[in-house]
This record gives sequence, C-alpha cells and structure tokens, in this order.
Amino acid sequence: MTKRKQPRATLEQAYAHALALLASRPEVTGIDIGPKYVGKKRSRKKCIRVHVNEKLAERALTRSERIPNDFLGVASDVIAVSYMRHGTPLFPSGRFDPIQPGISVGNPKAKAGTLGLIVVDDATGARCIMSSSHVLAGPAGLEGDPILQPSRFDSGSFAGDTIATLVHAPAPGLWGDAALAKLNGLRATKPASFDTGVVIDSAVEPESGMLVAKTGRTTLTTHGRIEGVGTYFYPDLPGGLTGFRVVPLHDDPTKHDLCAPGDSGALYVVEGTSAGVGLHCAGGADPLIGEVGIACRLTTALTVLGASLTR
Repeated sequence: MTKRKQPRATLEQAYAHALALLASRPEVTGIDIGPKYVGKKRSRKKCIRVHVNEKLAERALTRSERIPNDFLGVASDVIAVSYMRHGTPLFPSGRFDPIQPGISVGNPKAKAGTLGLIVVDDATGARCIMSSSHVLAGPAGLEGDPILQPSRFDSGSFAGDTIATLVHAPAPGLWGDAALAKLNGLRATKPASFDTGVVIDSAVEPESGMLVAKTGRTTLTTHGRIEGVGTYFYPDLPGGLTGFRVVPLHDDPTKHDLCAPGDSGALYVVEGTSAGVGLHCAGGADPLIGEVGIACRLTTALTVLGASLTR
C-alpha cells in the first residue's frame, strides 16, 4: 500500500506555528509572511520570515537556538533588524491652522509624533484626531490631557496650542497602537493630508506587495511597499504588535529614509487611492535595504477605538 504524502501547510498555518514556537524568544523582533531574500535580492518566493536583533552564524548557536529551515514544510528566512518606536522628536515642525493630517502633534507627557487622520467618535459624534497611543498618551497619559499642535517638543505651548483633549487611549498591544483626542474647535480642520492633499474615505486590510505612501512630521511624504504582514516586537512593546512591515521602493538606503523618529501616527495610504491601511508605529534599520517601517492596521484601530472616518 502506497503511503500518502502529507500536504504542505499553508502560509497562514506555518506562520501561526512559527509564532507559537518563537514569539517569546528575546532575540526575535518579528515574525511575518513575506518574500525570501537571496543575498541582498528580494525573490518572488513567499516564506515565513523570522526577524532577529542580530544574525549569527549557525556554528555560534546551539541546536535549540537555531531558527528552523522550515515551519510545517514552509521555507523560512532570517532577517536581522531591531525595531523601535518612532515618537522621539528630532526635527522642528510648525503651527498649522487649519489642522490637518501629517503635521506635528503630541501630549506634553509623551513624545512628539504625527497627526494621522481626523475621525468621528461613534459614541459621541465628536470630531477627533487619531494618532499613535504613545504620541497622544505615552506611558502616563490620562483622559482629559491636553494635546498640543505643534507638540511641546516643537515649541508648542499650553496657552496657544492646545487643540484637543485625550478621550480614548487603550494600552498598545497585539491589537495595535492608536488613540483618540477630541478636538476643541479653536482651530479649523482640513481632512486633506499635508503635502499630498489626499482625503481618506475608506480603510482596507494590508496585503503583501501593496504600494503605500505616508506623510510624517519628520520625513514628509515617502513611498514604500508592504513587504510582510505579521507580528513585530520591540522594547516598548515586548508582547508584540500585529500589523505589517513597509520597505522603501529603492535599493539604496542613502537616497532617502522611508521613516524616522517623529513619524509615529502617520497614516499609510494605498498609492493612487484614498484608502488608508495603517498607522506608522515603529521602525528600524535593515542592513540590506535601509530604514523600514512597522504599522498597525487601520481597520482594527478604528474598531477598537470606536471611531469612523469623516464624511
């Protein structure tokens, strides 16, 4: 009797298996589904990618420390990159009236970042701004905290630059990293993104290969490609964040950084559309391709925060 060959697991099954095996290991900074690299070249073959702080030679690792060559029969790849939040202010940014996505914003208790988009609080009907939780709340933010534009780190003042109050900032986690602040009406609002003029009217799920753009307070408008969809880990979020990884469109990282500290909260938009896909949360320097971004899903953030896109 011929023994029937077991079918190879799907990418999603292999991803779940890898996550269960490796998510708790301290050297792992991400696990996702994306293209395999051959040398410095990105291939068309999809695999399970395990991101680590440092890529070591196999002889320097014990058998238990080595990343498997496959997960349930699906090939693996190892990517060396560490991620960090992008809420640390480095560059000045100005005061805007009207307020619009893509500009400096922040809780005085937290790090400066980027206003992602203007939304409506479903529970109250109030107009709000959305950005990363670590930008609008930080580790010590409380409901009712003032939100400044520009941020305190960009010379914003309580007296003249308080534009909103924090209303909803669940702790960042696997679901994402986002928060809402209710606008106080002291300045007009403009839904079109600074620098691009795009007005978001829908939220879509991330897919590997999507071309995206974001406008951040530090790097302005940059363009990239969603290269992986999975779970990512960094010091401020050791439990992980489910989202996607964005890589620059060019192969020369000296041309222009995709993202930088201060871009947290910026909205990734699908190129050529008015659809938002995620909020920029973190980034890291990949030695193969330069600066890369990590984002949480916009669809999940809207659901968790109980918010809708403005009409």
